[in-house]
Amino acid sequence: MINLLKENSIGLSDVISEYESVSSSDGDIHNEKVNTDLEELCKKADVILLNGTKAGSLFKKECKKWDFAVEYHILPSTSNARGRYVKPKSEKLKQWSDTINKYRQ
Repeated sequence: MINLLKENSIGLSDVISEYESVSSSDGDIHNEKVNTDLEELCKKADVILLNGTKAGSLFKKECKKWDFAVEYHILPSTSNARGRYVKPKSEKLKQWSDTINKYRQ
């Protein structure tokens, strides 16, 4: 999978490098610090794939600070945590696969 991402210039990284939480729920994440390598990754990749809505919202806020645009997709979280809007694993896998295949060269 790593080679597939590299060969197709697809960036995949944790948006949050540190945080405090009392559970696995995104709503319980506090005092988060954004990954300092994120900007450099975005300069190198053609597209960035984001794992879940929390990563997506933090990424959107962070990339407003940059002087360049980057294409990105917010995909369903790969977490198994239960929640109100959790998609079945097969649906998540299809969405991730479809998005990656869109960028295969």
